[in-house]
Formats: sequence, structure tokens, C-alpha cells
Amino acid sequence: MVCARDGGGLTSVTNAEVTIHILQITLAPTEFERPKYTFSVYEDVPEDSPVGTVKAKESLNSSEPILYRISSGDLDGKFFIHPWLGTIRTQKPLDHETQPVVVLTIQAQLSSSPACSSTEVNITVIDVNDNSPVFPKASDGVTISQGTMPGTALYYARATDKDSGPNGVIRYTIASQSPSIFSIDLGLGVVYLNESLAGAGPRECTLTLMAQDLGVPPQASLLVLTVIIEKQEQNPSLTFEHLVYQAEVSESLSPMTPVLKIQACPLGPQLTTPQLLYLLESGTDSAAFGIHPYTGWIYLRRQLDYESTQTYNFRVFAWILEDRMSQNVSTSVIVHVLDENDNSPTFLHDVLFLKVKESPVPQGVIGKITAIDRDSGKNGQLSYFLLSDGKFFKMNPNTGELISWVALDHEQRVHHQVTVLVTDHGSPPRNATALVYVSVTDINDNRPYFPQCLPGKELHIKVCGAKWPCNVLEGQPVNMFVTAVFAKDLDEGNNAEVIYSVSSGKSYYP
Repeated sequence: MVCARDGGGLTSVTNAEVTIHILQITLAPTEFERPKYTFSVYEDVPEDSPVGTVKAKESLNSSEPILYRISSGDLDGKFFIHPWLGTIRTQKPLDHETQPVVVLTIQAQLSSSPACSSTEVNITVIDVNDNSPVFPKASDGVTISQGTMPGTALYYARATDKDSGPNGVIRYTIASQSPSIFSIDLGLGVVYLNESLAGAGPRECTLTLMAQDLGVPPQASLLVLTVIIEKQEQNPSLTFEHLVYQAEVSESLSPMTPVLKIQACPLGPQLTTPQLLYLLESGTDSAAFGIHPYTGWIYLRRQLDYESTQTYNFRVFAWILEDRMSQNVSTSVIVHVLDENDNSPTFLHDVLFLKVKESPVPQGVIGKITAIDRDSGKNGQLSYFLLSDGKFFKMNPNTGELISWVALDHEQRVHHQVTVLVTDHGSPPRNATALVYVSVTDINDNRPYFPQCLPGKELHIKVCGAKWPCNVLEGQPVNMFVTAVFAKDLDEGNNAEVIYSVSSGKSYYP
């Protein structure tokens, strides 16, 4: 039994049971030069590119060749290993964004020995700049008043890039604009008004915003932003503290929870503080929120779900309640939903049936158990474990591959049942279980044998003459029954059907 203990002294709730099988072999098994190998490869390398080489040593009393194979970690077949040289090469395209790290288990064994040794190979798939930044839409628009003050934030441009490191860092610029009265924050993507809009001027401005990553060479995408300038009938009497408000909200918060307070204030000197009224624009995004009309507190009207919607965008209007002639002003509100571990992993199949042929050597991966989790990040990161039958099988915790690590014999055991546990990495973690039934099918690995005859011995049948009293007499007619023999075969089906024939016509006389 193995117990796990962390640095703070807390121990695992359950212990792990470890079963060690001792094989009776004449040759010592091979041994890898290192217990763990680490390689790296760029995700854009062509197929059949070398990754690295592992090497095992045979025992001193052996001159047999060593055979290598990938026993787990590569269910998609992206890699292969030379069976004699131990060189690992790619055989399918790699993708850093899908799988940045691959953990392989490599086995080595002598050609005539059932015993094998294993080593772990960690392959880091290095990112290349193969993804462009992406805007949620190719074009968008915003409407502002002609009295908007210079320095006001007008629009929040947000792009995403699937690459990592510098390849995923985005910088924003204005590729073209007419007239040149706008600027953009290089890192945030917020568009600002730089000059006054007073006087005669265009009623509509078109800006081409560019999001470009820091990769070499860089990748970029464009967004066409149309700014519509409304003529101001009178000077506004109000302004918001910010033209864009942002908040992050956990999806676990209950309805009526306050999210964000927005604040508008009068322009110019005021003898008394006027009563302001706030209102949300009607729309799909704003339907999940409410606002206290006199305080500006935005609250949840229903619980949010990260898996359904990650971002909400809507506008809030404000005006002076007593002044019916006052012009209303508006601000943009962006709410980002934070994921919580509110979804349990689920298996694609609660019960899985696998078939595997019996073999005198371990067969490695015999199947894959797959679960999904709607959460993201660590809340959606899954690990797999076996809760039973560690004698014949083990589980790759990262991929869910079920591995046959000892020889399976149909004649000894036909059916195996294992329980698989999948757990996410959330806090607290959520888990699920599934049953896997493994049927070991028969191969023709047993010879027929005669139970009447000891192994290595011959079965003699006497045909007697008149001088020797026997049950069988010479001179009897052809096709006379002499004796009956029967053979057995431990296999099943067609493999166990026995056909008899005479392979020798020799006669023996005493």
C-alpha cells in the first residue's frame, strides 16, 4: 500500500494498492539508460521529422536484439518509434494549441522474453505563429454626440489569439482613418476621441483597426469601425465618469447580487445636486441584468452561465429627472463571466465494451476512455484513474488510455471488469465513474494433445496373431475396428476442432 502526504502533513484519503508480478525468466530484462527523456519539437515540422532517440541496454548474457514500441500516450498516432533503433519521429501534423505536451510511455524488451522495461518520454510541442488575432466581428459601429469631449473613450476593440507567448500578445493600431481625430491604446484596444467635434465636419467616420501579434513574422487582422456623429441640439447637462465600464462576475453568484456601480455627474456648477435616473437599454445581453434607477447599481436578474455566454455588452442611459429638456447620455458596460467548477465530468459511454486478443506479451494500449467537462481551465482539465483490477491493466492519467501491461490468456480468464474514475482539477474537484468490460478472445495458441499418452511418449497398439491371445485377431476383414483414440485442445471454437489423420504407416511386431 502506498500513501501520499503533502508538505503540510495531510495524507491522502485512500491509499494506492500496488501489485508486483514476478516473472520467471532466464534472461534479465532490458534497462533504459534514463528513466525519463525530454524532447521538444516545433508544431510546424513536416511529417517523418526526428524528435529524439531512447536507448536500452541488454543484459550481459544476451545477444538478442532489443525491440522498442510506444505502449501509451499516442492514441492519435502522431508519433512512431523505430523498432530496433529507438528513434522517435513524427507521422502526423502537430498542433501546440490542441496538445502542447505529449507524454509517451516507451517499452523495450528482448525478442524472446516476455519481460519488458519502460521509460517516460515528455515531448514539448513548441508554438509557432500559425494563428492570426481574431476580432469577434469584421465590422462594427458606434454612435456619439457632436459634443463628446476630447479624451473620451469611444469603443473597446478586443481580439483573441490562440497562440502562446509573444505569438499570442496583441498590439492595436489604427491602420487608416478619415479624418485623423482618433487614437487607440496600444495594449488595451480602447479607441479615444482626440479632437473636438464642434463645427462643420463629417457626420460619419470610418476607421480600420488592426490587431497584430508579436510573432515573427507577425500575423494581423482588421476591424472596420464606423463612428456616426449625431448633431447636438443642445449642450448635454450630464456626463459619465467612464464611457466604458468593465466588470468580472463569477457564474456562481445568485440573482440580485450587485455587480457594478456606474455614476453620471452634471456638467457645470449646480446649486443643488439633481436627482438622476438610470435605465438599461433593452436587448438580449441586458436581459440578465437590472439597474437601480436612482443609484446606478447594476445587479443580476438571473444566474449567469459561463458555458453559455462568456461576455455581455450593453448600454446604460442617464438623465436628470426634473429636467425634461435635458439630453440623456449613455455609457457602455462590458461584463466578463468567470468560470466556476459547476459541471461534473461526464463519460461519452457509462459502460464500455472492449475486445482484445490473447497474447503471450503485453499489448499496450487496448482502448481509450473519454470524458468531457463543460468547464474551462483547471475546472475542465481531466485526469483518469483505475479503481479496480490493477493486476492486468493500468491507466494513462492524462489521455484515458487503458493499457494491458501483463500478458492476457483466454484460457485462464475470459472476461475482465474495471472501474475508471475521472476527476477534474477544480476546487473542490468533481468526478464520475464508468465501467469497462474487456473480453479476451481466443487465438490458436494451444496444440491438440492425446490424454492417453504422456507428453513425449508414444502410444502402442498391438495387433495380435493366433499365437498371442488378444482382443484383435489377424485375418479379420478390412475396416475392422481396432481401437479409439481421442485428442483435446484447450482453445475454443474452430481453434479447438480436431481433425485426425495417420501420418505414418510403420508397423511394429513383438
